[in-house]
Amino acid sequence: MDSQLFSQVPSQEASSTLGSRTSHMNILFLCTAHNSLSQQLYLRLCKAHTVTIEYALSDKVMIEAANLVRPDLIICPFLTSPVPSEVFDNYLTLIVHPGPPGDAGPSALDWVLMGDDGTVPDSAELLKSQPWNETGRSHWGVTVLQAVAEMDAGPVWAFEQFEIDINDPKTTKATLYRGPVTQAAIAATFSAIDRIISATNEHPDPSITTDLRKQPLSKTPGVHGISVHLRSNPAYKTLSVTQQKPFLGERHIADHSSEQQTEISTSEQNQQKPFPERSEHLTHNLAVLPNCSEVPIFTCEQRVAFVYFEFYNGAMSTSQCSRLIEALQYVASIESLEAVVLMGGNSYFSNGIALNVIEASCDPSTESWRNINRIDDVVHTLLEVFPQKNVTTIAAMRGNCAAGGVALATACDVVIASSESVLNPAYRALGLYGSEYHSLSYNGRCGPEIARGILRGMLPISAHRAKEIGLIDHVLPGSGPSLDTRVRDFVESLSCVPYKPGNWKSRVDVTPSGLATARAHELGEMAKDFWSARSERYTSRRRDFVRKIKSTKTPLRFATHRRREGEVDEEESDAFDDVANYGAMALDKITEHSSQGQKASFTKRNEEAKSHNEGVVIISELLRETRSAHDGKAMLFPCYYGVDTPVCT
Repeated sequence: MDSQLFSQVPSQEASSTLGSRTSHMNILFLCTAHNSLSQQLYLRLCKAHTVTIEYALSDKVMIEAANLVRPDLIICPFLTSPVPSEVFDNYLTLIVHPGPPGDAGPSALDWVLMGDDGTVPDSAELLKSQPWNETGRSHWGVTVLQAVAEMDAGPVWAFEQFEIDINDPKTTKATLYRGPVTQAAIAATFSAIDRIISATNEHPDPSITTDLRKQPLSKTPGVHGISVHLRSNPAYKTLSVTQQKPFLGERHIADHSSEQQTEISTSEQNQQKPFPERSEHLTHNLAVLPNCSEVPIFTCEQRVAFVYFEFYNGAMSTSQCSRLIEALQYVASIESLEAVVLMGGNSYFSNGIALNVIEASCDPSTESWRNINRIDDVVHTLLEVFPQKNVTTIAAMRGNCAAGGVALATACDVVIASSESVLNPAYRALGLYGSEYHSLSYNGRCGPEIARGILRGMLPISAHRAKEIGLIDHVLPGSGPSLDTRVRDFVESLSCVPYKPGNWKSRVDVTPSGLATARAHELGEMAKDFWSARSERYTSRRRDFVRKIKSTKTPLRFATHRRREGEVDEEESDAFDDVANYGAMALDKITEHSSQGQKASFTKRNEEAKSHNEGVVIISELLRETRSAHDGKAMLFPCYYGVDTPVCT
């Protein structure tokens, strides 16, 4: 199935007011990585424009991409390196900077969260004296500006601002970035595009012979993009998009040099708290720390239970899955319960197994097996325990969701998602077949063809698009407290008595034997990912993910401008699943790095293994002995991770 099915096809929901006035454009994204912000902006822009993506791996790559695409507009939603002059001199290039107008340099969110109010403009002096403001700024912003030679110093096309409280325990760099920063970036970007179109129509380039309102930009004769000489209105720098007010963050704006980078980090260890006593669970106004790895439960008149699990970055380790199971078992014991609502976390509903915990373990393969089995136990509870008690299961995606987290949610009878949520249902990009009973829920909800498409396509999906293909059931607007209220009101409006299973369950076998068969098949494939020759695909991708290893090229599923007819990414091919293919590649690698004697010894061991394992070649350990620690790859953020310590595998 065409991988573009889930990204370039416009959703049927009403177009946003922002961007409804724009002409169709060919847009190129230049990104350090295709992160949560760029994915959400990508999905919004794809409703009206054609968008292709290039990782900013080098100046040469960025210049080449611009020349290949010849875009009407270039947007850099997440870029940590300068744009080459050969690009911004020839194509109007917009930078999305996570700070208000005048703020410049890297680590903008780190500085504001530490209490920098801008009164000390020099970074070195600020770090030396550390005159942090305890209350911090009242507002922060996002600026969309034009790329010029000096970083973050170009003409401003739009900026948006939002309230911020650095002393709120729920305010972290991650929640700030995925929440108000992302929404402000989308609002500012669409306003910037509208303003650029208006400016082009009012002051057209001499070579443009057709009004842009009458002909798409991409078809304008003799022009490969919008003129880089357009002038932005000075008011764009002083008045925010929504409120039309000057920046309300008080004080001055700082210009931080790249030499003074900072980082605020959190760790799962800092979040570990003992599981609360069960007597606390039914307290209606129970106050809990929002970032704890606890599983608080709220009930409404003993009829509906809301289960929250704020796991770090949405990753669910083996022990965290066990705590969630304990909470669900307790909920299932409540008499006269009609429904249980999985609320997940604020930024992420769930992202499946915890790759960082797995990578740090003494035996990643065994820990992967323990983790996937335990998260399967969570889903099994939803598919068997609650239905046996005639309790409706509901998932409320208040944030983004990926891989096993999507399967966890879709296993429920009803799935609700925020309109701002981005779903990544596929596992293949990380070299995994996947489990969590996704072979039942995806097929039951979407049908076999679309289910295969979302797994093979490996593209982000908007909440509205997910609803259209049947992956989820309802979309609610908003985020934060307002969304929580809407979720509760919506759940209260559902008629959960008598119990009615999710419609998708009638299309697949969810009997105990059907569940056992699906789990056995999925775990059989996962065993290959953990221990067979095919484990190389998961081991290498997990290592790169955890260590933020820089990609060597942009996947073709993102860089559509580079895809030739019949050309696919490695993960899109059937050979990606072929164990024998990995065995052959491993033999070639060992031949290259080992003596003939070692090869002969390996061949003998390989034949013995095949005779006992029905052709599955067990060579993971030998691969580990011969594999280079970094495989010549660079770090995505070397300033944070540039260490000489060998990479364990």
